Parts: sequence; C-alpha cells; structure tokens
Amino acid sequence: MSKYGMYVKFITHDGKREELAHTLLQVAEMMDLVTGCELYVINQSIEDENVLWVTEVWSSKETHQASLSMEDSKDYITASLPLIKHVEKVELQPLGGHGI
Repeated sequence: MSKYGMYVKFITHDGKREELAHTLLQVAEMMDLVTGCELYVINQSIEDENVLWVTEVWSSKETHQASLSMEDSKDYITASLPLIKHVEKVELQPLGGHGI
C-alpha cells in the first residue's frame, strides 16, 4: 500500500476550539469533492479543551499537497490561522486495516 497519512494536532487559543472544529467539519464535507482523500476525521481531545486532532489518509502525498493549493482550502486555512496557537503533525505511511 502506498498511501499517505497524517495525524495533525491543533492547539487552539483559549475558547476557540469549537470555532475551529466547526471550520474543520466544513472542510471534511468538502473532502467528498477532493480527489485522493480517503479519510478526514476531526476528533476533540477529552483531556484538553483546546486540542483537536485530525486523522487523514490520502491516496498519495502528492494528492494531499494538491488539495492545499485549491482555492477553498486556502480560504479555510486563512480563516483558521487566528484560532490556532500551535500545530503538530506526524506523517505516516498507512499499511492497511479496517476502513482503508
């Protein structure tokens, strides 16, 4: 399997998690139209009220990069930046499993 995956941890400014979650859920709805996106799941931390995790699986790293250059993606990124205090990401190579 030659897929590309990521776990992205968003740490928001105090009180901004719900607003960022709303924006990311809009992005998730858009992913049906994005070629190569196989999984895009938004999760909120149970332990930290300022943390969201996004789980992503793409057909390739190139399809992920191409999605970032879409006009809608750029708009969502611009809207989200003021809400975000810090971002951490882990790049992965999915090996298989249920759901992919």
